[in-house]
Amino acid sequence: MIEDHKQIVINALPDRVFDLIVTMPNKFPVYKILETRPFFFIRVLLVDGWRSAVEAVRFERPAESLVLQVGDSMGPFRLTEMEKPLYYRFILRSFFFNCRTGYSLSRCGNMTTLCFDLVVEDPGIFERIWWFFVKPVHGLLAGKVLKVIKAKAEAVPVLVP
Repeated sequence: MIEDHKQIVINALPDRVFDLIVTMPNKFPVYKILETRPFFFIRVLLVDGWRSAVEAVRFERPAESLVLQVGDSMGPFRLTEMEKPLYYRFILRSFFFNCRTGYSLSRCGNMTTLCFDLVVEDPGIFERIWWFFVKPVHGLLAGKVLKVIKAKAEAVPVLVP
């Protein structure tokens, strides 16, 4: 079994954090430069191969928000479970890797512990080798994903008179 769990404490209620994740156009936000087409192409290429990468950059992504329902897909990720404000989970079936990933939220007073999980139940030898090389990059990006969500959730909305 392959497991990777990252977590962060956010100074916001779980409902706010959950709503933010649900409406973000990219459910796994990282650095802005990695959202540009060349880098987005490389990210999808490393996850799901050449065909998916070409298809992903061919289509425009929504600018403001993307609300998925259970069963909807976002590239190689398919939303499988969602219960407000407890969890928001995807399954990834790709050329290189098959796993469950997503977010679990729990309340601690007026704060939220947000966990970003990745689980592979029965990895094959190819998945174990791939994970060995990708794990350090995944760790950096998973930490960044949590920090971006924290910053957005803790941002005070600007009221325009």
